[in-house]
Amino acid sequence: KLKNLKIQGVDKIESISRDIAEMLMTDASDAPGRFGGVESDFYEDIVWSVSLNKAFKRGLAETLKSLFKLKHEVNNLPEAGVSGELKKELYEPFESVGQKIRHPEFFNFEADFNSLSTEIEAAIDKSSVKQKEEIIKLLKSSVEILVNKREWRQLSKEEQNNVLAEMDEIKLKIDSSDLNLLDLINKSYEAQLKISKISENVSALAHEKKLKEIEEAQKSGEKVYINSISCSRNINSIEKLEDLKNEINKTVSEAAGFSRVDILFSLED
Repeated sequence: KLKNLKIQGVDKIESISRDIAEMLMTDASDAPGRFGGVESDFYEDIVWSVSLNKAFKRGLAETLKSLFKLKHEVNNLPEAGVSGELKKELYEPFESVGQKIRHPEFFNFEADFNSLSTEIEAAIDKSSVKQKEEIIKLLKSSVEILVNKREWRQLSKEEQNNVLAEMDEIKLKIDSSDLNLLDLINKSYEAQLKISKISENVSALAHEKKLKEIEEAQKSGEKVYINSISCSRNINSIEKLEDLKNEINKTVSEAAGFSRVDILFSLED
């Protein structure tokens, strides 16, 4: 078990085994010499191994194995966001595990290991819930942004419902899942990609419908003026405001004489 856990004590166990084998080869005739001193290293080693064995029988090996697995999983989490906060929170508990496991009589910290395991698992569970809430929050805000887009109003009610159904499906898969933190983080990235794709599809569909609408208007004899104006999402100076005003005035002049105009305002950060 010590070998499997890759912790100290393997050499001592092998030394004890060799000593016992040598004693048995001599019918234990040298046992008094090994045990009889005021201070007996062999006796101390036997006591050590008995205590270790008792701790292992109570489940210490399984607890340590679980702690090592948790540490490996946490170390592999991203540094940012919820997982980054978790890594900072669990730094000291994992340091404590490391310090105790390096002690020659680490098995005497059995209660501490159990307590640390409970503390670490609770922190991971809490972070998993928080990560799930972050994904749901992202989905909610994404829907709000989507329905406020200019393109959204160009979709039919059925098309809008289909898009919302896609968003609800993403939310349902996350909300009803029982995933660990790493899987939830991966799902968060997947959700962001899906949301981005849905948004692109909405824009593409709206653009296609708009082109078809303009084409039909032109066929019926309407003169349609089409243009786009780029402007900052945040205008924080008179100069920028004047630039936008001049661009709009220019567009108004160009559109004179057309029976219909279609102007797309492109907002930039």
